[in-house]
Amino acid sequence: MRLIGGASLVLALLLVACGTGNRQDLPGDGPGGGELLPNVEQVDSGNIPLTNGLFNGAGNDLILSDPSSGAAARLVDQTFVTSGEQIYDTDGDGDLDYFIMTIRALSAQGAASVQAYDNDPSDTADPGLLISPANFIKVGGAAFEPLDAAFTVPVQLTLPVNPDYASRALLLFKFHNLYLDEFGRTLSDDIGTNSGYWVELNSVVLTNNGDNTFTFSVPTFGEYCLAFIHDQGTGSDI
Repeated sequence: MRLIGGASLVLALLLVACGTGNRQDLPGDGPGGGELLPNVEQVDSGNIPLTNGLFNGAGNDLILSDPSSGAAARLVDQTFVTSGEQIYDTDGDGDLDYFIMTIRALSAQGAASVQAYDNDPSDTADPGLLISPANFIKVGGAAFEPLDAAFTVPVQLTLPVNPDYASRALLLFKFHNLYLDEFGRTLSDDIGTNSGYWVELNSVVLTNNGDNTFTFSVPTFGEYCLAFIHDQGTGSDI
């Protein structure tokens, strides 16, 4: 397998401490937003060649990792990759000729948002129920870019978690940002109310690696977090 990581590829991005509400928060605002999230430093893969969208690792998977936090992404050999980012289609035939994987901290919107559902609210067959914002506590997370990248073989993603909460029963969520430009890319300059929401991925299996990280497999990149539901007034109070 090919491993990508290390200081030469790292750009430090310190997470802003966050509190409750869909907004940029300040240190000391409390755990409802992103104050309990571990730091994730940005790492980039550099250009990954694709043949009409196909990643050919010659029998090897490609792993991109942030050594400081443990966040990682594993691209499986012989996987087709798609994305709306037209820059990756150099010959204009509709297939990607290369792409760049990036791992970074959650966006300011994702870190601050405490609007979460136990299933996708747009699912007409089983619309999600809103989780009380006061009870939705994020303790781990990272963004994997391109955010719209999709894979025919699921990618294996690893999220760091705050070590004080690694032994809890954690749930996996994906962020849905409501502010997109004409190309479907996330805007980052508007952090206000209703900037996005989290949806629980209740069918995805989480593996506790025993080193303050959790691993799971999904077909798309995006922003993911680990959270627990704070049970007010019981022994699970933080």
